[in-house]
Amino acid sequence: MQLSTMDKKQLEILASIMKIMAHPDRLRILCLLKNGRKNVTELEKLLGDNQSFVSQQLRLLRLNGLVVSERENGFVYYSLGPDKKKQIEKIMSGLCDLCQG
Repeated sequence: MQLSTMDKKQLEILASIMKIMAHPDRLRILCLLKNGRKNVTELEKLLGDNQSFVSQQLRLLRLNGLVVSERENGFVYYSLGPDKKKQIEKIMSGLCDLCQG
């Protein structure tokens, strides 16, 4: 589907997803999760941020359906939401293309 053929509701959904992705740290988290699930401790180390900040960003991503969480062996693991994974990857790929000129 192309932007020119999307109705207002679809465009609003796309805009809300892009708004959540617009924060640099949330975008970094999505990039890291593209390669597989991670827990907060792993993301803390990779991002160089504290647990509270990482958890806040994950909460926003989860509430907006971009990531899902599952508890395993006392840890909560996060991964890209299965119903939005392809869309997220397409958006991120397009953004990377824009950045590279």
